Amino acid sequence: MRIIYLLGLIAGIFLASFGAQSIFRAVGIPIDLMAASGAGQIINYLIVLICAYLFATLVWRQSVTGYFLLYFQNWRKALGGFAVCAGLALGVGLLWYMFVFAAGGARWSSAAWAQTDARVLLKLLLPDLIAIVLATTEEILFRALAFRYLLTSTGRWAVFRAMIVSAIIFALAHRFDDPLSWFELRFVGLLIGLTLLGCLLALVYYLTNSLACSIGAHTGLIWIALAKKTQVIQVASSGWDISNSFDPRTGPAAWLLFILLAALFWSLRRWLRTSYAIENLDLAAATTSPRRKIDGGARSDIDPCVTRRDWLVAILGGVACIVGFIAIQKSIEHKVAREAATFPAAVNEFKTAVSRGASLAAAASAAGLQPADYLRYGLERLTRLANGQVEITGLAADMPGDGRPLLILVLAGNKTIFQGETAAARADFARGFMLTDAAARHVIFKGTLSCTAGEPLLGVVTSRSKTYASFPFRCP
Repeated sequence: MRIIYLLGLIAGIFLASFGAQSIFRAVGIPIDLMAASGAGQIINYLIVLICAYLFATLVWRQSVTGYFLLYFQNWRKALGGFAVCAGLALGVGLLWYMFVFAAGGARWSSAAWAQTDARVLLKLLLPDLIAIVLATTEEILFRALAFRYLLTSTGRWAVFRAMIVSAIIFALAHRFDDPLSWFELRFVGLLIGLTLLGCLLALVYYLTNSLACSIGAHTGLIWIALAKKTQVIQVASSGWDISNSFDPRTGPAAWLLFILLAALFWSLRRWLRTSYAIENLDLAAATTSPRRKIDGGARSDIDPCVTRRDWLVAILGGVACIVGFIAIQKSIEHKVAREAATFPAAVNEFKTAVSRGASLAAAASAAGLQPADYLRYGLERLTRLANGQVEITGLAADMPGDGRPLLILVLAGNKTIFQGETAAARADFARGFMLTDAAARHVIFKGTLSCTAGEPLLGVVTSRSKTYASFPFRCP
């Protein structure tokens, strides 16, 4: 029944946001509530918090004021828990991605490093502060409200069920603007990653009995994502249809990081609860009364054998994650090698399908090519030569690529009139797109083709990973 009530809350939030957006459009206010930043995002968060407040007071019959007063009364514990958990998430996350880089799962960009200075780092300061607000809002909604509301008893199954259901709600809410997109294959990786993240944060909340700790862990992970915006280290594409290199949450590196952090927080749970507990979730689940103030919950005299066992869990979890990532990386490398070996046949199949009148999408599908949003390209010159041919010069790169040349095709109707490869580096192009050192090695393509003046042409950039992107242009 509680799940149904939560679904009703989600429906209410959706209707409230839709109604507010309709009002803004009717009066001519240019605010998009589904925007990823700006005034629209702030207003949307306010709507969500108001709906959550009404649900907690009218449906759940809880004292919201009493809940937050408890944290204000224990502000030193709250700040300490936030700082420790943020530091743990940030530190372990950075160490993990250094390992991923060493294992070949990420690539270095000298172009991005050359542009990373004090000014760039200062620009990250405001987003870092906004990250705290974002993490706090989401933790209030999905842990303090959804997880606690679903936590109806202290049994393991009840805790696990509340954790999974609240994590799924947390994941689905991240495509609030387009919920039907979850039925697309390319978002499956994001769904898995966000669900694991939601489970991790619910686990931190439950183990520590402090929302400040889950806010800290969430904030630390967002800081890692913000640091990735410098593009100095870029996660390589897994080659899986469910993942993309721009959002690390969609790939195995982030999934294993969440599992590793879960093992670490589990091993530290007694110390964290003793030092930073503010609530008592077991008591709240049993009595449904969050107003009772507790003393921290855990005993200070912890058995050394229990402590050693907890650390053993963390160490084994870390080893399992490392071995798992290495195994996944070897599997990816094997897949990449296999795709490279079959790439020429796939290109020939693509050109044959085009010659038979198939559309670009149909021909690509028949050849096993997948559209990619991380291929960058551009035409530099189209020059009509004295012999009537046209010289074409352009740039193309696979941003997280491994340095293998890209194949460039130019189609005129159902004919392939040009085929060439990227062959040399261009420093300005690498800097402009902050390419990895590997991807920057081969970016220039050049050749000649025959076409009629004004004829519509279609350029197709393809990679050995069997991905493609297209760009239209006209013959000069």
